[in-house]
This record gives sequence, structure tokens and C-alpha cells, in this order.
Amino acid sequence: MAQSVPIAAAAATPRYELRVRHFAAANSAYEVWQLPSAATPQVTVPVRVAGLRGRNLGLVEHRVLRRLAQCGIRLGSNARGRAGAGERAGRGQDLSENLALTLGLLFR
Repeated sequence: MAQSVPIAAAAATPRYELRVRHFAAANSAYEVWQLPSAATPQVTVPVRVAGLRGRNLGLVEHRVLRRLAQCGIRLGSNARGRAGAGERAGRGQDLSENLALTLGLLFR
């Protein structure tokens, strides 16, 4: 009989992140990416789940920012400007699976 190896709770869930890219004034893109983790061995490189940019983002950006704020993620007072204080250089914001899937469906 094979023994099971305990896995930490953080390693037992898929990992997601929100990446915000700024192209020019009033032109940003929000993207949800799935990252490799022990819970998803088939994902070996980051995979883009969904994203929004331009007019389509403008229509729902207030909802996205409100939902992120409810989860404690702040992109700064001007999300379309420079990166906010909570955003790490070169990476995005870590998201819970529930929030990532909600944003992924909203972006599609």
C-alpha cells in the first residue's frame, strides 16, 4: 500500500496572479495568469486565463477594482497610471482561486 505524503495547504491549490500592463496614458491591460504549482503538474509555464484591455476594460474596470479592494488588493489610486504600491516589480498580484476564476469569467 502506498503511503501518502502530506502536502501543505498552500501547495495543494492552483496558483493565479493578476498582471497589469500599462501601454500609454489611459491604456492598460488586466490579465489573469495560472502559475505552475504542485496542484497542477500539467501546467509547467504560466498560462494566460483571460484578459481585458481598452474600451472593454473601461466598461468594467470599476467593478474589477472594487472586487480587488474587497479582497485586500490595491493597485493604487490611479490603476491606469504607474504601478501601485501593492504591485511587485516584474510580477503581478497573487489571487485566490475563487477571485481568479471570477475575474477570468468577467474578462471573457
